[in-house]
Amino acid sequence: MYTKYILFVLLASQLLFFACEAGEASPYPQNSDPTTGSSTHQQVLAQEVPDPAVPSTLLDESEMVEPVLIRTANCRMEVENIESEIDQVEHLLTPRQGYIANLTWRNSTQQREATLTLRVPAQHFSWTLDTLTKLGKVIDSQDINTQDVTEEYVDIQNRLDTKKVVRDRYEAILRGRAKTIDEILQTEKQLLQIQEEIEAKEGRLRYLSQRAVMSTITLELYEKVEVVVAQVEVSGWQEFRGQAVDRLSYSIAVGKEILLGLLSIWPLVLLSLWFYLRRKSVW
Repeated sequence: MYTKYILFVLLASQLLFFACEAGEASPYPQNSDPTTGSSTHQQVLAQEVPDPAVPSTLLDESEMVEPVLIRTANCRMEVENIESEIDQVEHLLTPRQGYIANLTWRNSTQQREATLTLRVPAQHFSWTLDTLTKLGKVIDSQDINTQDVTEEYVDIQNRLDTKKVVRDRYEAILRGRAKTIDEILQTEKQLLQIQEEIEAKEGRLRYLSQRAVMSTITLELYEKVEVVVAQVEVSGWQEFRGQAVDRLSYSIAVGKEILLGLLSIWPLVLLSLWFYLRRKSVW
């Protein structure tokens, strides 16, 4: 009986041992989901790994285009002395590489005027305009205009680059591929046309660059002039002579009008004279 009991205990121990071995060899680790086969450790690793970075849609600093701005201003003001103010304007512009591009004078009986076209570096535009307005006695008007030509500038630059690429291709064809005279002439014709377009676009770019680098200020200055009426003393004889001349001129004018009136009715005058003479002869 004891022998059977011992055999039963040994058999139970062997079954328990095999059950533990089977648990350790299971393809699904502890704390895992048998339906998915993913362990808790794998889930933690998945949480710790960051997602791939999303590319930024913003432009790089190297791709940013610097604005091309053309700034102009017009100012009209009254000054005490035009010549003095023009000298001050010149002294103001010279240290800042500015200059007077044009100067126009106009004089009348009531005031003197001068219109100046000033070219100043764009970085000194605001300061120059503010300083100029302080020189005036009365500011009649002032307006500032800023024109953004960045889009036009970039568009012309891109088209210019494309034209240059096409020109280089035609030059390569002219050097290596054009064999006949007709091919050479056709290639040279295309090259000439493209070169003219390139020069026109380069000229436009230079114009926009110069206008953007050097701003324009139109300054109108005027100085009021006092009208002085000179009073001349007139003697009694001069006054009498003047009045006599006026009366004589009036009498001559009246006589002339009467004579012209008689000439306009000369038939009636002759008829009256004929009746008068006939009546006198009858008597």
